[in-house]
Amino acid sequence: DDIDEDVKNAVDSLGMSDRTKDALKKSQRRRRKKDSDEDDAKGSTIFFYRFKTFGPLKDKDWQMALPAGERALGCACGSGWVGVVTSRRFLRIISSGGNQERIL
Repeated sequence: DDIDEDVKNAVDSLGMSDRTKDALKKSQRRRRKKDSDEDDAKGSTIFFYRFKTFGPLKDKDWQMALPAGERALGCACGSGWVGVVTSRRFLRIISSGGNQERIL
């Protein structure tokens, strides 16, 4: 059944009409669908930690959230750059400072 057992018992004890019960069931289904959609819609977050850096310690690491629904599938790094392959078939090139340089 689409409705939680506790809610179903509470609704039955209140003597609600069948129409009200149906509306409550629809509301619960929508809420569950929305919760599962929100979990799926969140994108990945890329964390970057520079082991050697000059300047303030606060400038040595950063993070970047990908757009909703986009997941990081792989990454690589080199001297001054980071590459991230995503579920949308993008290759995102990001500088070691955290600026997105290109999307291929």
